[in-house]
Amino acid sequence: MNHDRIGAIANRLAKQKLSPWYLASLGFDPDCLVDVGVFRGTPWFYDAWPDARLKLVDPLPEVFECKARLDATRDVEAFQMAAGRRKSTLKLQVPTRGERVLGNMASFHDRSAENMEKQRLDGFEEVSVPVRRLDEISTDWGDRIGLKIDTEGSELDVLAGAKATLKRTQFVISEVSMSARFDGGYGMGDLVAAMAEHGFQVRDILTGFESRPLVADFLFVRV
Repeated sequence: MNHDRIGAIANRLAKQKLSPWYLASLGFDPDCLVDVGVFRGTPWFYDAWPDARLKLVDPLPEVFECKARLDATRDVEAFQMAAGRRKSTLKLQVPTRGERVLGNMASFHDRSAENMEKQRLDGFEEVSVPVRRLDEISTDWGDRIGLKIDTEGSELDVLAGAKATLKRTQFVISEVSMSARFDGGYGMGDLVAAMAEHGFQVRDILTGFESRPLVADFLFVRV
């Protein structure tokens, strides 16, 4: 089977799994959806549970644009901050590709030379952003939380600052690095092990079916 054929199959499968109907079919009933790493939004996540409150957490100003689009139909709150291990201020690296500024790929971590070449990145813009623990802001978010994390290499940091939040979480959808995207970055096994420490196991893999994927989206549920 050639790479084009594999890619086509991977895209179809990911499209099916990243859909509201598939997520809703899994039997969860969250009353609060938390999107950490929003950029311009995650409709397939929000639409699976249309009555759930939305909490949007992202250090870039696009988080308020996403909130504005949802305000008419949803109970939504936006937090312009990064979620991490402790309260601090850090430099966020927003990569560029020619004249394009790629906010969806912004990271606190140094990208590997291999990843820079593969992603065709040619520079960065740096911006100072506030970092807070998710536990600091989630105390009144209820006991049936659905959590999505997409933070370009900072997933372990988000988990480290969300110990209490995770105790009230039904499931976690997290981006997982499947290749060496960042210098000194974590591996897939590191994140799976961290989730196990919090009482979660892999239920499904939603994306990353192509050959040699950079990332995949894993669905974790309570053991």
